[in-house]
Amino acid sequence: MSSLIKIHTDTEITIARMKAELYINGISSLVKNGFQAGVSAGFGGGPPDSRELYIDSDDMEKATKIIQQIITK
Repeated sequence: MSSLIKIHTDTEITIARMKAELYINGISSLVKNGFQAGVSAGFGGGPPDSRELYIDSDDMEKATKIIQQIITK
């Protein structure tokens, strides 16, 4: 059974780039903005510039390679 796992935390710009590269390679992803979620709920929720990138656990191996290529550039 697959599940969502957090693969990376970074700035909004970097996470957007990673999400786009994953999409191009056929990997679905989800971005979590803890700060915005906290503001919407009426309380603080983490650093305003931090985003978390989640993927399906079945895509972990392929996604890790893509993320590593982006980080090392």
